[in-house]
Amino acid sequence: MRKKTIHAIAALGMLLALGPAFETPLHAQTEDSQVRGPILTWHHDPTSEVTVTWLELGNKALDISGATADAQWREGESGFGYGDNDDVTQVTMRGKHTTLYTRIAFDLTEKPTGNTARLQIRYDDGFIAYLNGEEIARRSVEGIPGKNLKVSSHEAGQTFEAVDLPTWARHARKGKNVLAIVGYNAGLNSSDLTLDAYLQSTGHEKAIVAKRAKWSFFVGAKPDAEWMTPEFKVPSVKSAPKPDKAIKLPKPAMASAVWWRESGGTEWHKATGSHRPFADSGHTVHAVQLSKLRPGTEYEFARSTGDDASTPGANVKPFRFRSAPEKLGGAFRFVTGGDMGVSIVAKQITAQAAKTNPDFALLGGDLAYANGRSTKAWLSWLDDWHKLARTSKGHLIPIVIVIGNHEMGSKLTPEQARQLQTHPKSKFFYSLFTLPEGKPNFTVDFGSYLSIFALDSDHSVKVTDQTEWLGKALEARTSQKYQFVCYHRPTYGTAKGPNMNVRNHWVPLFEKHKINAVFENDHHTFKRTHPILKDKVDKDKGILYLGDGAWGVGLRKIHKPEEKWYLAKAESRNHFWLVTLSDKTPRYQAIDQKGVVFDDYEDDRGWRADIEK
Repeated sequence: MRKKTIHAIAALGMLLALGPAFETPLHAQTEDSQVRGPILTWHHDPTSEVTVTWLELGNKALDISGATADAQWREGESGFGYGDNDDVTQVTMRGKHTTLYTRIAFDLTEKPTGNTARLQIRYDDGFIAYLNGEEIARRSVEGIPGKNLKVSSHEAGQTFEAVDLPTWARHARKGKNVLAIVGYNAGLNSSDLTLDAYLQSTGHEKAIVAKRAKWSFFVGAKPDAEWMTPEFKVPSVKSAPKPDKAIKLPKPAMASAVWWRESGGTEWHKATGSHRPFADSGHTVHAVQLSKLRPGTEYEFARSTGDDASTPGANVKPFRFRSAPEKLGGAFRFVTGGDMGVSIVAKQITAQAAKTNPDFALLGGDLAYANGRSTKAWLSWLDDWHKLARTSKGHLIPIVIVIGNHEMGSKLTPEQARQLQTHPKSKFFYSLFTLPEGKPNFTVDFGSYLSIFALDSDHSVKVTDQTEWLGKALEARTSQKYQFVCYHRPTYGTAKGPNMNVRNHWVPLFEKHKINAVFENDHHTFKRTHPILKDKVDKDKGILYLGDGAWGVGLRKIHKPEEKWYLAKAESRNHFWLVTLSDKTPRYQAIDQKGVVFDDYEDDRGWRADIEK
């Protein structure tokens, strides 16, 4: 028998095994070979809004080689650098430049009378700092810039180095001041560069220039002579010279618009959205937000053809979905898991998840396993989710999305990322999904009964840079009946080492605010922990951790529960979690690709009962 015939029979068998969930629902818009999707995503308020996203396929990948306009002022968060995976703002320097110029303006209410400031800095290899054009500190640098400068090799540590500023009072002034720091590499081909600084007041807790503040930076040439003084006006990006060769973005053939209405209604509404490049793939992302929806209501929609028609064509069969209910009446359910991929097992798990008729899916990262490089993997993932993630009534299942390590891996320059409107290290994820305020950490609020906190566990944003936000977000939602957190890399894992940044910075907040459960992923296993409080089992007040990301990927060997004090149950088994919320208790069921419920846990502790209204 020929190989093609064997593969065809195997594929047919797999589709039959998936069952009715794989079939195209009756109420589905005619499939377009030039489109992938649509998919639905939930962000701020799922009771009243939803984002419809689809890909329009292009003919070829974009030419991004010319997007190298370095010599102009940009703005970015500190710290700056490249090569060591700890930089907030990436700069393109290796093999091209050894010098990075940064500046930030700040105001003082009065002129200092003493040494009341200290520079906190991480650097590799050296730096010279200036206040209002006058040098105030340097490290690993000797000589005069532009004449006989000598830079010594220095590795940046994990902590900031405190540098006293004895001439601070002499050069500081009342009103506007400028702190300028020039970062130097010892050689043109140095493997990395780090320049990360803030200005600490010695007399007050509040910093003069905060960590992660936005600085102006310049690389590729020497700036104008007065660049480090308050009198210098930083040219805006809009007024800067255009690159020698700007990226030619694809021109979409279809409109970023959809018709929508309540199911069974007679009046169609038209909503317009926006489009953006799907990184450098040559494809286009269309995103349209539908708002002012009624809670707990079925809707239908169809992509607009771009003409002036007021309704979809007669041959178009709309897609359907339901908005989230305003109140927790009967059972409300969602599915969750991560580490998906596009394998046969992933398809089977998605089909089984759809059979549970969930209200939404919480996807915990490592979705397409594209590693920032494979367009094909994302197209396959979109195809699978669009076709398989349908309820028994044909409703598209909305998703709340979380980033993982396999969403990372792209290596765009800052200029390329700017022109493509995406993240240099995660070009596909940031292109495809509409992220609130462009950040992967956000909260989704369902009326007064549920809040979901989506977090980035040290992938595109550091854990420490989300901690203050998380604390405030939790504090603002203490009255919610149910609260769940989802991120990718576990701190109470089963097969690999823990993310101790999560343990040290986030877990105390989970415990303070009595989170119902935390969904972790990444380890390619199944796990349910004992309730945990202060790194001990506490069956009365502990937090439950569920995971560990085995939707469709190959499995890993695990530690036996008796080998890890916090594990109540663990297996090497593909699965998803079905979470059912009632008026009284949450119920967690682990289900494998055959539909077998192999773990069923109801949390009947009266958890968070003290905050019920």
